[in-house]
Amino acid sequence: MKQSVTEILSERFGIEAKQGRKGECPFCGRQTFSIKKGGLLGKCFHPACGKFITAFEGEKAAERGLEEVLQGVFEDFHGELLAMTGREDKNAYSYLVDERGIDPLVVEDAMLGAVPEGYDLEERFAALIERIEAERSKAAEERRGKPGRPAKRGGYSADERLEFVKEAKEKLRECVKGRRGWLCFFYCDSRYRITSMRLRKPYTKEMLYFKPFSYSGIFGHSLFTPFGDEEYAHFNERFLATEGEFNQLQLQSLAVRFAGGERSYVFAGAVGGVNNADFGTIKRINRHPMICYDHDEAGYKLVENAQENMTVSAFTTPGADSDLDDFIRSFGKNYTSAWEGVKGLIAHNEVFYRDEQGVAEEIIQIRRKPVREFEINAEVANIVYNDLAERGRFYFEGELAYYFGEAEKRLVEIHDESTVFAGLLARYQLIRSEKIFSYVLNYLYQKILVEGLPTRVRRFSHYEGDSYTLYLSNHRNQICRITPEKFDLVDNGVDGILFLGDDKAEPFKLLEDDPGWACLDEVIIDKINFAEDRLTKAENRLLFRFWFYSLFFQSIMPTKPILAFIGPKGSGKTNTLRKVGILLEGSSFNVTPLPDDPKDFDAAITNSHYVVLDNVDSKSRWLNDRLATVATGGSVKRRILYTTNQLMEIPIRCFLAITSRTPQFRRDDVADRLLIMKHERLEQHIDESNLLKEVLKHRNEIMTEVVHELQYILKALRDHKEADTSGGFRMADFASFSLKVARAMKVEADVQEIFRKLSSEQSSFVIEDDPIFQLLTIWAQKGNNAGREISNGELCKELGEIAEREKIDFRYKGKVKGFAQRMANLRANLREFFEIGERSAGKNKRLFSYTPKAEDGEK
Repeated sequence: MKQSVTEILSERFGIEAKQGRKGECPFCGRQTFSIKKGGLLGKCFHPACGKFITAFEGEKAAERGLEEVLQGVFEDFHGELLAMTGREDKNAYSYLVDERGIDPLVVEDAMLGAVPEGYDLEERFAALIERIEAERSKAAEERRGKPGRPAKRGGYSADERLEFVKEAKEKLRECVKGRRGWLCFFYCDSRYRITSMRLRKPYTKEMLYFKPFSYSGIFGHSLFTPFGDEEYAHFNERFLATEGEFNQLQLQSLAVRFAGGERSYVFAGAVGGVNNADFGTIKRINRHPMICYDHDEAGYKLVENAQENMTVSAFTTPGADSDLDDFIRSFGKNYTSAWEGVKGLIAHNEVFYRDEQGVAEEIIQIRRKPVREFEINAEVANIVYNDLAERGRFYFEGELAYYFGEAEKRLVEIHDESTVFAGLLARYQLIRSEKIFSYVLNYLYQKILVEGLPTRVRRFSHYEGDSYTLYLSNHRNQICRITPEKFDLVDNGVDGILFLGDDKAEPFKLLEDDPGWACLDEVIIDKINFAEDRLTKAENRLLFRFWFYSLFFQSIMPTKPILAFIGPKGSGKTNTLRKVGILLEGSSFNVTPLPDDPKDFDAAITNSHYVVLDNVDSKSRWLNDRLATVATGGSVKRRILYTTNQLMEIPIRCFLAITSRTPQFRRDDVADRLLIMKHERLEQHIDESNLLKEVLKHRNEIMTEVVHELQYILKALRDHKEADTSGGFRMADFASFSLKVARAMKVEADVQEIFRKLSSEQSSFVIEDDPIFQLLTIWAQKGNNAGREISNGELCKELGEIAEREKIDFRYKGKVKGFAQRMANLRANLREFFEIGERSAGKNKRLFSYTPKAEDGEK
């Protein structure tokens, strides 16, 4: 049974101790005993004692073995090394302190020793061998008289343990034989049990290695800052693994000297060499270690080997073929400069992510285990989560979960319908068709909603009004950050702005701007075949320009205009809107036909920044409701995962454009959000494919011009931020944006006139095909009807008579209540064409009058 050092002190010695406080030493009785964070190691820091206790000493005697012997060997060797202090001959101690510059305090505290002369291993191993032989005799006695083979038990048999211990004793005997005074480095596992030893002849590079176990352990991580020195606490957050023992010892010596001779050690240890590096122990010590590797081929290999096992941060020294020991000693006794130099090296560490193939192979091995499926699924899910956590960060927005990879600077939605997420799990050999895929998906989703960071996910662009900064995604891992004064390319995630990428979209490049070529006009806007109607062609082009630039400012347009291109076949409607999409997203962009299932429409508007709904000419029961939701910035419902029936609300942040010949979306609340632009048929056929190729050919030039134009717009928004420019227009957000920019362009009056005409166009759009409008126009032109007061009931009757005579379909004949409701809905639009009077006539009766307005151009 494992016990902490605190529990061992209490049960075995009757000493109550706490981590971070000085306590009584069970060996010397002084108040100099300290327990390391985690409770796995306790040590006396008095020079005359120096004894320590590890958690493994709390195990039952039967469970302890060679580690117990090696701990005794260390105590003997360490005492031999410290006994050399002050001797005048060259020895292991003088080699450490005088030759290599290691601080005496570090030598005193570190797991270092020297081989004593004629060291008796038999005495050290005798108790362990006697205990195992007793266990073997007891087991043989229990088997005597029982037929058949002995039952198999877990773990090693007494015979196997005895053979292992005797073999280790002989190996160690060969290592120390004839090597009196050799320096010895003791390596430990994560619980501070001694696992291996490296012996070195002082003043030479002659070495031997004693490694009885399959793993090596780490040298030096037993050093710790006692009594919780807050000044150096930040150095104990991540474990620092150096390549060689002297790198670690020199680093700790610097820490002691910089602290003025106090025990202020860094959370560090040494792997001892590239081929013996024990990354399993490092992972158990600290999940996010940092490696200081030598600036040579072996050092690079160490980092490569580490990547096969874990994600690490790593750094090296500036000089070729140098190491940390050389770097620190190059500062001489200027310990402050040396300390700052080491801090600078650490600050410039580079992340080396674990080799994904290594993780995949680990998962494959787990899936082959002969255990129950849910155990395999849980272990695999945990590995995937931890590996992703090392490579990036988890975020959530509402009930949506995301993963952001630091290397790729890419945001991925955690959802079963995401092909990008499916590709992410495929790296771990987890395929969507397998049950384990959905288990891992649900595990990640639930963990992220609890442990992830809250965020706001963006698509395509984002505008920060407080700083007048626009962020424009390049559809990959970079953002164009635009201000009124400048623009630059930054990584996705900079300033806390996260964009969800689109695998189908293509990045664009910014070039040197050519102010002499208005390429957006030439390639797109000037080629639009607008009709002369309420809005002139020039007015349509100006309005289209404002709509185009509004696409970049979604964040200040909770209500968005819906662009409606209305015109006959062959007028180039679809081609223009497709060109806009290709400009913004690349060659893969295409328009979307009106789907039969509203769920397909919902999927399009929640997964894209810009959608073109093409040829919307047929009636649809759901279309007007969906269009109204898009325009007002509503949301749609989507199930959380395919394994659940729970729904989540997905906000709509999409700009929508529509093409139509015979519009069926004339409902008044929809029409109020439409930018209606009418087209006329082209006189001659134009090869659309060449026009689209032209956009792709000049895409970078056009986007460069757009970015410069966006700078101008940002300046206009800043300079006219206090202006109230909405003017009471129905599309207040779009109108306010357009008129602020128009004011800077000195065309504010022109744009106000465009919006006035547009309001009339919207009203006309709602009622021009409505039988009531046709009948009311005929009625108002008859006799004295213009300006005559009339009730809804009387008007319904008279319009019904006209409809019968003119053979116009009028479904309200005899249905006064329905007629009154329809008139109430149409009245705002009818006011564009009639002066409407209204007064009460008592007893809940109201009278109305309708006088036709003069059309533009008439007196």
